[in-house]
Amino acid sequence: MQSGGFQPTYNPTSRSSTSNRGGKNPIVAAILNLFWGIGYWYLGYKKVLGIPTFGFIVGMLVVYFIIGILLTGVVSLIIAVVLAVDGYQKAQGQKGFISAE
Repeated sequence: MQSGGFQPTYNPTSRSSTSNRGGKNPIVAAILNLFWGIGYWYLGYKKVLGIPTFGFIVGMLVVYFIIGILLTGVVSLIIAVVLAVDGYQKAQGQKGFISAE
């Protein structure tokens, strides 16, 4: 004899309300973004801050070394952490705080 109550079903393919960008791993995106913003390339963005992704990565490489030499690397570390957090948020489907298309 069946009861008239609601019985939830388990669906192993269901995802949470936040969708990953293209199924990419947020941790990998964050780690790659620690290195000059390479995580944006991993996530498939064509432009970051209005310039092509490859140009952004090369620019960040130059900025890291110039700032690292002048300011003993503290600012470079802060930039790396900001990029890592942004890459993690974007991989989770959130907006982040750096514009990327």
